[in-house]
Amino acid sequence: MESLSAELKALAVRTQDALVCIEGGQDGEFYKATGTIIRADGMILTLARPLARVKQVRVYLRDGRAFPGEVVARDPMNDLAVVRIQAKGLR
Repeated sequence: MESLSAELKALAVRTQDALVCIEGGQDGEFYKATGTIIRADGMILTLARPLARVKQVRVYLRDGRAFPGEVVARDPMNDLAVVRIQAKGLR
């Protein structure tokens, strides 16, 4: 069990920079989600449900930068969505 705990901690450290916060709003409603950078060119995987009613979002990276983003794909059956931001060299 101790070995598994160490492995999970190492994984968390390696992947923490890929985590993002996603915010969007429409018609007076505000939506917030988390996501994971899946491609260095700005593709982010997130849950579809929190962003079901929005197309434009704002994405906050762990390093403090923020980017406008667009929901470019949704898979409601699996509750997944893809958001695109205009950024390069993401991890």
